[in-house]
Amino acid sequence: MDSKDKSISNPLHIGQLIKNKILEKRLTYSEVSRSINVTLPSLMAYFENPSLQSRIIHKLCLALDYNFFEDYTNILPENIQNSNDDSRRNKEIEELKNIIEDQKKEINIYKELISKKL
Repeated sequence: MDSKDKSISNPLHIGQLIKNKILEKRLTYSEVSRSINVTLPSLMAYFENPSLQSRIIHKLCLALDYNFFEDYTNILPENIQNSNDDSRRNKEIEELKNIIEDQKKEINIYKELISKKL
C-alpha cells in the first residue's frame, strides 16, 4: 500500500483531534463553545464527527490557537504537501528574473553614459 492509499484508508478524525487539543490545553468545553459561538451540545457533536466543515475547523483553529489544517496537510502524500509553496516559489523566481533584467538594462545605460563622459 503506497502513501496515497494509506491516507485514504486511514483518514484523520478531526473531532477526536479537537477534543484532544481542548483537553491538552486544559480548557472547558463551555469556554470553547462560547468562544466559537456554538452551543455546548453542538461542540460535543463535533467530537463524534470524523470530518467537519472548513469554516468550523477555522473557528476552532483560532479559538484553540492550533492549526488543524496542518494535520490534514501532514497526511497528504509528500509530493503534494508543498505544491502551493512550489507555485509561489516559481512566481517569485520569475519576478526576480524580471528585476534582474531591468537592472541589467540600467547598468548598460550607466555604462554608456560613463563612456560618453570619458
